[in-house]
Amino acid sequence: MAKDDEMGEICAKGLYAGPASESAIREAEKSLGVVFPPSYRRFLMKFGTAVGEGFEIAGLFEQTSDAEPP
Repeated sequence: MAKDDEMGEICAKGLYAGPASESAIREAEKSLGVVFPPSYRRFLMKFGTAVGEGFEIAGLFEQTSDAEPP
């Protein structure tokens, strides 16, 4: 199993805020003056941010009036 697949299975079992848009990712990179690695970009585009048993992964999510971060 690839590392991305393993991470996806772990994150899917926790709470996550949903995907971050490509524009939100680019904006965060620009604001921070960095380029996120491809694996972190894939995580952001699939999960946004995640919290599970024994872990937290900081990220990005689209805030809507009824959405709450995990």
